[in-house]
Parts: sequence; structure tokens; C-alpha cells
Amino acid sequence: MVNQTNMLQLQDDSGQVDIKPAKPKFASDFRTFVYNRNEGKYLGRTPLSWVKVILFYCVFYLLLCGFTFAMWRVFMSSYIDGMTTPRRLLHDSVIGANPAITMRPTGVDYPDYLNIESSSTSDLFSDEVATFLKPYNRHAQDQEQINCGQLSDHQLDRSNESCFVDMSAWEHCKQSDGFGYTLNQPAPCIFLKLNRVHAVHKICRDFDISISFQIFNWVPEFYTSTKELPEDMPTELNEHISELIGIQGELNKIWVSCEGVTEIDKRNLGEVKYIPEKGFPGYYYPFVNAKGYLSPLVAVQLVNLTRNVEVRIKCRAWAKNLNYDSNKEGIYMKFRILIH
Repeated sequence: MVNQTNMLQLQDDSGQVDIKPAKPKFASDFRTFVYNRNEGKYLGRTPLSWVKVILFYCVFYLLLCGFTFAMWRVFMSSYIDGMTTPRRLLHDSVIGANPAITMRPTGVDYPDYLNIESSSTSDLFSDEVATFLKPYNRHAQDQEQINCGQLSDHQLDRSNESCFVDMSAWEHCKQSDGFGYTLNQPAPCIFLKLNRVHAVHKICRDFDISISFQIFNWVPEFYTSTKELPEDMPTELNEHISELIGIQGELNKIWVSCEGVTEIDKRNLGEVKYIPEKGFPGYYYPFVNAKGYLSPLVAVQLVNLTRNVEVRIKCRAWAKNLNYDSNKEGIYMKFRILIH
């Protein structure tokens, strides 16, 4: 017996009957899924079932939000004091207390390789330096910044005042001169800064990730006599510091030196100028998250670098509490430069 509701009978001219299944009623099935009158279900569930599901997820997400908020409160109360001061500082922190020296500009293909081979690469390096110096130019007229060089340490309120970085007398290390990145008379300026704690973390055997963190509350220890100067300090810098012994305030600096890695590099490097001076003034430290704070800069100008020869240069910051290791990054920095 054929079910007339589920089968469709067709009769052709020969009198034979062809029985085919009827097409499913999608619209009717969808309406039944949305609301099943016989079983009292909406979208496949009874109202009581929907109430249970909604109540479960409301409680679940409420507990999840409460747990997240509780963990956030524990973190804020344990590690951050007043939202601006980290609780663990310097040697008590994971990142330690050894600042790093960094440079601008950086290379195109490799960060430590400056290859000045055409006017386009010269413009590229010049534009990168100009972008890097924008905050310094923007704050040049900022009344919140003060000339710290005219004040003593006890007159500075480091929590509310930041020191002005004067770039008005930086000779040829200016944007009008292309920061020295010109092919006709090249004298490139490398801008150094020292305001971060540096760490290198090994992810796997062949890959390291380099991370820099903003330093907080690090105070440099200055050299005060020739007896304190390290034996491996460059002779030129050693003599310069020795001449300043006894002059009040002149030794309160984190000194900087840049020289060739090998004797051949030193000959090809030529004259090196430090603008405005051979170090970072001590009154910029410690960094305490003051409003408008900008890291001090030293422009290292390579006046007569030998062309068409790759020169390897190492730069280092000098202070009594800067730990030095020639095999590690940080206060010791190497880069290569080639001018065609």
C-alpha cells in the first residue's frame, strides 16, 4: 500500500504508473524548527531548556569577569604604585639595571648596516632621522621643559619637570644639511641615546629576540678621578676626562666613545666629532616618568669616512655602574657603514 502523502503517482501514455517520492517541504520544516506546536519547542528547545542555557552562560561569564577583575586588582596592588611607578626596580626586576646604548638611523636590510649607495638611500636615512627627532623639535617651545644645565640637582623636581634637549647648535647634524647623509660631501651623523634597559631572550637555538624596556630610577655613578678610569677606555676619552678633573659639574656625565673595531677600521674611520659633547649630561637621570621627558642625545659625526670601504664601528657608554661585556649587546654596540 502506497502512502499518498509521501509518494507522487505519475501515469504516462502507456498506462504505466511511475511512483516517485514527493519533494521535501523545506519551508514547512523550517517553520517547524522555529516553532514546533506539537512539542512546544522554539529553535529546537523548550522554553525551560532555553532558560537553563541562558542562566548557565550568564553565571559563567559573570564568574569569568569577576576572576579577571580580581587578578587585575592583585597585579595593580602588587606591582604598580600610583599607575606610574613600577614596584620592582633595577636589580629587583626581571630586566635588571644595565642600560643599553642604541642608535638612529638603522639599516634598511639589517639594523646594524648603513649602506649609503645612492641619493634614494641617503634620503631614506635622512627621513628616518627627521622622524626620530620630531618629538625633540615639537618640545623645543614647550614651556614645561626647563634648562637643567643652569640648575643644581637640589633645584630639580624630577617628578614634575623634564629637561630640555637643546639642538640649536648641533652644527652640521641638522635637517637642513641632510644630517650629513649626502653623496657629494658625506659626513653622516649617528644619533645615540641611553635610556633603556636591554635584554636578549633566546626563543630557540637559532633565534633570539631583542627587547628594550624603559629604564626607571637608574642613577649613573660618575668617574671623579683618573684612578677610577678603566684601563680599556680609549686614550682620547681618557685624556679628555683627565683635563676636566677639578672642574665643577663637568664630570657628571655618562661618557660615550666610538672607534673602529680593528686597526684597519680605525684608519678608515677618520675623524669623529661628538655633538654637543662626548657624553650624556647626568641631570637627565634618573628617569621617573616625568611629563614630557625626552632621552638625551649625542650625535656622532663621521667627518671623513673612507669611501667604498665597509667600516666596522663600536660605540660604548662609560660610567662606574655600567657593566661591560664585549661579547654581549647593551652598553656596547657595533654597526657597519659603507659610503659609495
